[in-house]
Amino acid sequence: MKNVRNTFLAVWALSLTISGYSQTPVPDFTLEVNYHNMPLAECFHDISNKTDLTFAYRSNLLSSIPLVSISFQRIALTDLLDTLLYPNGLGYIYSNRQIILTPKPIKKTIQFRGCILNRNDSLPVPYASISLKTKALGTISDFKGVYEWDLSKEYKTDSVIISSMGFQKRIISVNDLRGFNGKYIFLEEATITLPPVYVNRREYKLEDLGNTGNFSSGSIYLDTHGQQIGLYIENRHNIPGQLLSISFYVSEEGNGSAPLRVRLYTVDSSSMKPGRDILQEILIVQPDINKGWYSVDLREYHIYFPVNGLFVALEGIFPNDYDYYSSSNDFIDISDKTVSSTVESGVPKTISYGQRIGYNRRKAKNTWNYSLSHTWFQLERQNFGVMIKATVKIEKHRHKREKHRK
Repeated sequence: MKNVRNTFLAVWALSLTISGYSQTPVPDFTLEVNYHNMPLAECFHDISNKTDLTFAYRSNLLSSIPLVSISFQRIALTDLLDTLLYPNGLGYIYSNRQIILTPKPIKKTIQFRGCILNRNDSLPVPYASISLKTKALGTISDFKGVYEWDLSKEYKTDSVIISSMGFQKRIISVNDLRGFNGKYIFLEEATITLPPVYVNRREYKLEDLGNTGNFSSGSIYLDTHGQQIGLYIENRHNIPGQLLSISFYVSEEGNGSAPLRVRLYTVDSSSMKPGRDILQEILIVQPDINKGWYSVDLREYHIYFPVNGLFVALEGIFPNDYDYYSSSNDFIDISDKTVSSTVESGVPKTISYGQRIGYNRRKAKNTWNYSLSHTWFQLERQNFGVMIKATVKIEKHRHKREKHRK
């Protein structure tokens, strides 16, 4: 077929790319296409006629590809190629006005970098979360508000949520986020509205559940790379409620300025270990105390506290070393990257600190650890319980009724 080279030329060109041949960007064409039950090879022929680009591939790559039915009045060539190839397990390389098909898609990413600042005083917002709206996937800024993120192009139609405790959330489409590359994103400080106080009898009861002790006998070091320590918090009344806040005991032996990620998990019914991640956003906290209980207000998330309880976990993070925080704990090392453009550079390459969370001998059987091998486990000698607690609001009259029945 004209302009489509179905020869071993593709193998030769691919070998040049692998050996270090520099790939150039695909030309910026915008096309109108209308394909109805058309073989993929004929789609290539149509694109070749409209762009004067050629295609190179091995015939067996298209042997099992179904007929194509798509229609666009205006579509960028790169988007069209993604639409035609990626769903069929194909990728491509562009070189010398030739599109070379590959048997496996090359992971294509959108690179973002910028800085999060406070709108009021233009100071950095440290450890702000930048996460996808539809998936627990994202990054956080470092202590200077600087962030870097390589996002797969499959999420290019999604939106991101930019948030930090004490600030209003900001939602930006992935496409619009490109416009902030190398620039500043400002967050507005949140106005805290206190709930009204009623003189009449309270209808709800607040309870602190979990390890509520006031003294620690030691501390657990959360040092690096997704290590977690969690506590199963029982619902001792078997009455559903609302999770208002969680608290954890900060030890003076650790670095009080180090950030932590708060994780909430359901109870897996088969293993009784932490199950599904409840928090869809990446919630980063930075304690402002040297020792004692530190609380995190969760009222804005409207989290249901189930009858069978839940797990509250804390995750150690190093935002300058890792920019990829997701439910799969797939970390990408960016320690050698620097931020360019208008964003201030000079970010430290490594950070060697971590929080220490207090423990005692209470609730030892409910304490779980998450290892670097992505496995939840309990220590053989259950001689300590991590000091984590939760404040839950339950219906007061219902609590009395349930207690009376027992």
